[in-house]
Amino acid sequence: MVQQKEIFFIRHAKSDWSEPGMRDFERPLNGRGNKDASSIGEFLKSKIKVPYYIYCSSSQRTRETCQHFVKIWNTDSDAINFEDSLYHGSLADFKSSIRSTNDEFHHIVLIAHNPTMDELVRMLTKYAIYDMPTCGVIQTTYRLNSWRDFDFQYLNFVDRYVPKEI
Repeated sequence: MVQQKEIFFIRHAKSDWSEPGMRDFERPLNGRGNKDASSIGEFLKSKIKVPYYIYCSSSQRTRETCQHFVKIWNTDSDAINFEDSLYHGSLADFKSSIRSTNDEFHHIVLIAHNPTMDELVRMLTKYAIYDMPTCGVIQTTYRLNSWRDFDFQYLNFVDRYVPKEI
């Protein structure tokens, strides 16, 4: 049976650049990033339905962004996968993660980085009118039998959310 499924693509919240020499992978969130992640998490709480699964880049700032959501949404730790491939991930890496999702989950949250998030936004909206700011969210829907059948060309853009506008 064909089911409507949902994917929320989220760019990590604003990170801290204050420590010279820190590896990019290890940068934590700054004050604004923590505030924005909490705000977006609260905003999305009513939009993201159970059961959902979270894919998250394994970088420090994406993990911290995810931690805000997990706390607000009361997420089961079995429904989270931290993936190194999403750190410098391409759309092919996103697709691979999505296709590996168990069909018991009807909603996916994928937390990653630019420039791939910007590329996704341009592809979905067919215009370069949106960028993907930190802690920005793109909500999409997809009708399919199984996540194994996932392909970006069939995603439907629903909405875009950014911390400044909620």
